Amino acid sequence: MVGLVFRYPLVTDDPYITYRYAQNVVDGTGFVFNAGERVLSTTTPLYALTLAALGFFYREIPTIGYWLSVLSFGAAAGLLYASARAEKMQSGGIIAGLLLLFSPALMATFGLETGFYLMLGIAALYAYSRARVSLAFAFAALLTLTRNDGILLVAILTAHYLWTNRNEIGNSKFEIRSWQLLRPFFVYLLILAPWLIFAWAYFGAPFPFTLAAKIAQAQSGLWKPFLIGFVQWLGENVVWLAPQFVFAILGIVWAVQKRSLLLLFGAWAIAHLAAYSLLGVAFYPWYVAPLFPALCLFAGIGVEFGARRLAARMRVKTVLQIALIIFFAAIMLVSELRASVDAGMLQPSPKVEAYTRAAEWLAHNAEANASVDALEVGVIGYFDQRRTYDFVGLVDPMRIPYLRAQKFADGVRRRAAEYVIAIPPDVWLPDDVWFKDAYRAARRIRVENFYSNRPLVIYQRADAGRAPIESRSVNAAFEKWIELQNVELFAHEITRGEIFPLRLKLRALNLGAVPESWKFTIQLVGAQDRVIAQTDNYYPARLPEDGKPFADYQGIPIPQDAPPGTYELILAMYDVQKDERLSLYDANGNEVGDFVSLGQITVK
Repeated sequence: MVGLVFRYPLVTDDPYITYRYAQNVVDGTGFVFNAGERVLSTTTPLYALTLAALGFFYREIPTIGYWLSVLSFGAAAGLLYASARAEKMQSGGIIAGLLLLFSPALMATFGLETGFYLMLGIAALYAYSRARVSLAFAFAALLTLTRNDGILLVAILTAHYLWTNRNEIGNSKFEIRSWQLLRPFFVYLLILAPWLIFAWAYFGAPFPFTLAAKIAQAQSGLWKPFLIGFVQWLGENVVWLAPQFVFAILGIVWAVQKRSLLLLFGAWAIAHLAAYSLLGVAFYPWYVAPLFPALCLFAGIGVEFGARRLAARMRVKTVLQIALIIFFAAIMLVSELRASVDAGMLQPSPKVEAYTRAAEWLAHNAEANASVDALEVGVIGYFDQRRTYDFVGLVDPMRIPYLRAQKFADGVRRRAAEYVIAIPPDVWLPDDVWFKDAYRAARRIRVENFYSNRPLVIYQRADAGRAPIESRSVNAAFEKWIELQNVELFAHEITRGEIFPLRLKLRALNLGAVPESWKFTIQLVGAQDRVIAQTDNYYPARLPEDGKPFADYQGIPIPQDAPPGTYELILAMYDVQKDERLSLYDANGNEVGDFVSLGQITVK
């Protein structure tokens, strides 16, 4: 039933990052996003490996992800029901399970590891409430392997377990048989150990570095920090959330009166909210998902508890009590379904469609060894399978400093992928002088309801698909600071209206910060020093300043009305503030002028 209701579930890009990891395992490429790059970009290794294991039998990983979400949410709802039923709140459990299944906050997470994660967390809490402590910690270990923040529930269970057994553990005559009290912790570590050993050996660390990227997003100021975003999200969803909060308060009152272990659900939700707020990660709507087992459970119990109290006070018959329960439950469920429909969550995702079409275009038009750079890379990376990087550091760790500094264009320049994909919010990209000269728009894709029908644009680097035909050795340094080792040319002739590409091999000799007023200028110069085409852009100050050489791609747009002829190609640097060129020094430290001549170029 759940699978039929959520007909179009995959509405976000993120799950496809994990799908690509799973697909690469199935294909024998390794547990990586890009072949040969051992970077842990998926936040959910157990979910990825589960998809991979199933992928050996059925290769459509997104379909597996969808049905795994269906089964996981179904199991999670069943476990919520069982938890309430164990407390003699059977009707409340039914309501709790239904609220979880139809929650708009969770509908958008289909395909993500969210359902799998919630299922394991609820299973751990249910097992613990039934005094199956070792089993609870086994589920908690799987939860931690699914997402690192599963450690929050481990801490809660550990604290409660140690407090409950404090007298025996604190006994100075701790007997041999009492070591069984520590068995849950051994179970937890035993399950966790293989992954820790593998991850340290394979990645160099067992934790995904995406946490640093999410914190950097919030630090950049372009994303809302979790707490601010959460408060705003509450305001935007208050219509369907308000009834649940009201009944959840009644449910919490009941749990406090009964001193029920179900209060641990609330502790897990509070710990999650506090941890994400303190870490200062950027807010994403699916980050609220771990709050909903507690909210749905207590709301369901609150309905039954409230109906019982109201029926007892009014001295009405059981049939009227049941009617009250159905009425209150219907209010919450109808508001959930209406919110989901209004938000378009039951419709195909325009974003997924746009990215899929972009991947299809790349598959048919891009060179096999080309790389791709984009804001979101899940769908594109999964369907295109080329080496793919992202602006915000989820799969590309070196982008994080640029993210913090809001220097996205410098990050794109640092990566210099053959193809860069821009969506309408990326207004900074086509406005960047370097990018505008080095890339051209190769394809525009419009999808209905995708950013008000504005296009996704695929840009191609001017030299994409071409090999250098000449490498000119220079080995000179501007102001003894920036060494130009060589220049690679891709053509000696260029047609008007096209971009003339070249690649510089640079090295920073001085490890201090390069003055931000220094600019490159590359010009085509004719008779009487007439400049017919040029590019001017700032030295990429945030590129490597560690003394290692790096490539910097440049492009000179040739005007459509440029006079045909042969011109000298020169390269120089100048200081914008002083309005003068920088001096050039050879390998012996002798000044040799203020520009480099790179030969003759013919414009046709």
